[in-house]
Amino acid sequence: MGPSLADTTWIYGGDEATITETLQNGRPGGMPAFGGQATPDEIADVVAYVMSLSK
Repeated sequence: MGPSLADTTWIYGGDEATITETLQNGRPGGMPAFGGQATPDEIADVVAYVMSLSK
């Protein structure tokens, strides 16, 4: 289980560009890369959803 997405504490940053990078390239320690599995539009949809959780 990863950290909460509903708070304002983000290890790598919670801005749109950083979340997109995280989804595309993954992060060490457990976050897999989805850049080869998801389209840019699908990643953008997930970014929008994740950002909506912390509002």
